[in-house]
Amino acid sequence: MRDELPLEEALNKLNRQIMVINTLAAEINQSFDLEKILNYSLDKTIEIIGADFAGILLVSRDQTLIPKVLKGVPSEKVREIQEHRFTVHEGLDGEVILSKQPVIVEDLTKEVEKYKVKNIFESLQISSYLGVPILSLDKVWGMISMGSREKGYFTRRDAEFLSAIAHHIGIAVKSIRHHQREKELSILAKSQQLITSSLNLREVLTFIVDACAELMEVPACHIRLLNEDQELIFAAASGVYKDSLEEFRKLKIGESFSGWVVAHGEILMVPDAASDERNVHIHIAKKYGLKSFLGVPLKIREKVIGVLGVSTNQTRQFSEEEIQLVSNFANQAAIAIENARLFGESEKRRQEAEASRRDLETAMQLVRQSEDRFRNIYNAISSGIVVQDGEGKVIYANEAACKLLEQTLDQLQGKAPVDPGWHPIREDGSPLPFEEYPLMMALHTGKPVRNAVMGICSAKNEKPRWILGNCEPILDPDTGRVKEVVGSFIDITERKQAAEKLRQQNDYLTALHETTLALMNRLELHDLLEVIITRAGELLGTQHGYVHLLGSKGTEMIVGTGIYGQRIDYGVRPGKGLVGKIWQTGQPLVVNNYSTWPERLPDP
Repeated sequence: MRDELPLEEALNKLNRQIMVINTLAAEINQSFDLEKILNYSLDKTIEIIGADFAGILLVSRDQTLIPKVLKGVPSEKVREIQEHRFTVHEGLDGEVILSKQPVIVEDLTKEVEKYKVKNIFESLQISSYLGVPILSLDKVWGMISMGSREKGYFTRRDAEFLSAIAHHIGIAVKSIRHHQREKELSILAKSQQLITSSLNLREVLTFIVDACAELMEVPACHIRLLNEDQELIFAAASGVYKDSLEEFRKLKIGESFSGWVVAHGEILMVPDAASDERNVHIHIAKKYGLKSFLGVPLKIREKVIGVLGVSTNQTRQFSEEEIQLVSNFANQAAIAIENARLFGESEKRRQEAEASRRDLETAMQLVRQSEDRFRNIYNAISSGIVVQDGEGKVIYANEAACKLLEQTLDQLQGKAPVDPGWHPIREDGSPLPFEEYPLMMALHTGKPVRNAVMGICSAKNEKPRWILGNCEPILDPDTGRVKEVVGSFIDITERKQAAEKLRQQNDYLTALHETTLALMNRLELHDLLEVIITRAGELLGTQHGYVHLLGSKGTEMIVGTGIYGQRIDYGVRPGKGLVGKIWQTGQPLVVNNYSTWPERLPDP
C-alpha cells in the first residue's frame, strides 16, 4: 500500500475530499442531470485517489450491472465492457453488490482465474482493485469500481472516501429516478387522456413517438404498421426518422429489424445497427450516426399489427426499465389503433343501418357489439373511466374506476359517484365540497377540468388515496347543454408519497450541508456541539436538546438548548435515567412517553 502522507499533505487531501463531497451534495440538490453528477464524481475521485481506471455501474431491475461511466479505459475496450452482461451474482463487482461492503484486492494477479472478466483485467493490466456499493436507505443502486496497475495501491481511507461519494450518488440516483418516474407517469397519463378523448389517430401516434423519444432521450422513434398488402409502412415518426422519411422504403414481414419484430412477435435489441447485416438501411444509420436499436411489437389480442422502434446515437444496452417504458408506449399505441378501428367500424355500421332501415334488429345488434368492444377496451385501460349523464348520474364506469372508487358498477349506476364513508380533501388537507368534485365541476360549468387532484379518506384507508382526474363535458349540439361528462382518473398516491419523500430527503441534505459548512467555520468544541444539537433539533422540529460527555464522575451536560439550557453541568451515573442507560448499553434509545417511563429520574 502507499506510504502514510505527511500531516500537512494529509490535511490538504482531507480538505479536498470534504470540498468534493460538499460540492457533490450541492449539485444533487439543484440538478437532475445524472450523467453530469456521475462524471463529476468519478473525475474528482480519480483526481484525489489517483487510480488508473474507474467506472460506475448501476443495477437494473433484472439484476444486471449496466456500465454508465467509464474512465481511463481505451475506446476499443469500452464497447467490450458495455456489451458484456454483468450480473450481481458473479465476480468482484457482484461481491460488492451482494455484501453491501467495500472490497479491496491488493493483488489481482493471484486470483484472476476465478473472475469472469479475467481478459479485461489482464488487457488493462489491473493489479489491484477497489469496489464500493452505491447505497441509499440500505438499497443497493449500483457500485463504483477502481483499478490500479500498482499492487496494493488502495487503502482503507480510499475506501472510506469512495463510500462517502457513493452514498451521495445513491441519494442522487434515488431522487432522479423518482423524478423520472413522475415524468413518465405524467406523460403516460396525458397519452391515455388523448387516447380516450381524440379520434385523430395520427395525432395520438405522433404524440406517442415524440413522448417516447423524449423520455428515452433518443434521436429517433417510429411506428410502422402493416398495410393491406402486408407491408410495413410509417404511421408516425420523430427526429431523424421524421426528417428523412423519403430515404426509407416499405418493409416486408421478416425484413430488416422492424420486419423481424413483426415476424417473431418479440422484442429485438441490436447493439450496433450500422454493422448488422439484417439492416436494409445501413447507409441511413451511418449517415445519421444511429447506433443501437430497440423494437417492440404492437399487438391487439396477441395479433401483431406493427412495431414501435427507437434508435440511439450511442452504443447502448437497454435496461429492463427502458424496455418496459417503450412497451407501455407500444401498448398505448395498439389501444389507440384499436379504438380508431372500432370507431370506424361502428360509424360505418351506423351509416349502413340508417341507410337501409330495413333491418332494425340487425342494426341494434351491431351497435351492441360495438359497445361491448368499446367496453372491453375501456376495461383494459389502467385509468379509471366514468361517464355521467346531464343530471350527474353514472351511466358507465370501467373496472379501474370501480376499484379506485371502492364501489361496484351496480352501486354506481344511476347515482352520483359518492359514498357516505368518504372524506374527500384538497391537496392542502382541507375538506373538498361535493360541488368541487372534478366530474360535478365539468357538469355544472360545461368546461373541461384538467389535472384535478383530490384525496379520498375512508374507513378502509386511514391515509388518503390521491387521484388525478381529467373530465370532458359532451354538449348537446341542439341545446348547448351538457349531455354527458367523461372523466378519466389515475391513482397518484405513490407519486405523491415519492414527492414527499423527496422533499424530506432534500431537507436532510440541506441540513447536512449547512452543518458541514458550520463545522468548517468553527474551532471551539462547545460551539461545534451547540451547532450540531441546534441543527438536529431544527431537522426534528424541536428546540430542546443536550449533549453529555463522559467526565471523571460520570456524564456531564456541557451543551443544552431549550428547557435544558439551565441544566449545564448536570450529570448522571451509568444505568441511571436516559443518558445513563445509553452510556451503559452503548445503543440508541427511543422513549415515546417519558412521563410514564418506569426508569425516569426525579426532576432536579
